[in-house]
Amino acid sequence: MRLRLLGAAALFLTGLVQSSFGASIYDTCITTVGPTACTFDGTGNVTVSDAGIISWKSDAAGALANFFTLSAGTGVFSVIPNGSQETIQNLSIAVNPVNALFPPTAFMGFPIGAMPGLMINFISPGIYSTLTCGGAAASGQTCTPAISGTTPGPFSFVNFLDPIFGLSSTATFKFSGVSADGAAKWSATFTSQFQGESFQQVLNDLAVNHSVNNAYSQGTLVIVSAVPEPGSMIMIGTGLLGLAAFVRRRRAK
Repeated sequence: MRLRLLGAAALFLTGLVQSSFGASIYDTCITTVGPTACTFDGTGNVTVSDAGIISWKSDAAGALANFFTLSAGTGVFSVIPNGSQETIQNLSIAVNPVNALFPPTAFMGFPIGAMPGLMINFISPGIYSTLTCGGAAASGQTCTPAISGTTPGPFSFVNFLDPIFGLSSTATFKFSGVSADGAAKWSATFTSQFQGESFQQVLNDLAVNHSVNNAYSQGTLVIVSAVPEPGSMIMIGTGLLGLAAFVRRRRAK
């Protein structure tokens, strides 16, 4: 009898957990590259200000603010035609701090794809030292500009020698978050290449002009990682507490 009751309780909790996750268009996304992997590429123009504002514009005709060009969609994103204009929201380091989780905030939307948008809740710090951003420019140098003091910002710079443009640099930055329906997690790596400019020059431009603008490209991966709603978590927790109390009472008899 005890085993039957415990088994019934376990099945109840399992059903509760499963029912707490609603069906989502992202349910088919997987973590390995394959026909159902959910990825897409994006391009546009990004402006970074010395006040920590990151803003976006499309690279398509008209250069609309807060849009980007989506291409090479796979999985659920394959229904979106190459060149479609999807939305992307500006960020503020003051509101969206680097290297700290913050409440999910609307970031990328898919008006043409008509699927849940992607919310951002984490900005990764740059991977290089904040102490190597000065000195004479040379190929192979790396730098993560500090936000303040030696606190790393989100950008990872590398100087390299371009065969056409000479000494140039790239900046990469990484964001991550959850889908608006809570069904999946996502991560994206953005890359901006400064042709003919070392990162020392880029940082000087930022200091003098208070902002830097450049083209960027991105690669985004969406993976399934269902997260129950808060109410469902309370129900699950209550069920577990009830199951524990049941076991204690049975042992006491």
